[in-house]
Amino acid sequence: MKKLILIALISVLCSACAITTHYVQSDSKQYPSTNVEDIKVFANSDVMDNYIVIGSLATHVPGNGEQAVKELKKEAAKIGADAIIALQLDKINSIASATQATGVAVKFK
Repeated sequence: MKKLILIALISVLCSACAITTHYVQSDSKQYPSTNVEDIKVFANSDVMDNYIVIGSLATHVPGNGEQAVKELKKEAAKIGADAIIALQLDKINSIASATQATGVAVKFK
């Protein structure tokens, strides 16, 4: 019984954490951080402006797509992006409802 409670407790604690990362393009230069509020999000890559790809973003968060996009925007701002394109959201059904999101961080020319 103690083992079952311990496993349940570990599952709850782990599911409450957001895991967010970025992968910078190997030939991309470094940019100063941008404001999270200024990051634009596009579901596709058909953006009217010319842009430079900075890198890829990924997150896994408890909650809905809104929380996942919020975490992606924080990560994009850290690497100096102006927008996130090609946003994909995947709802993960588990004990703790979670969302996985990916996108591409870009800098407008």
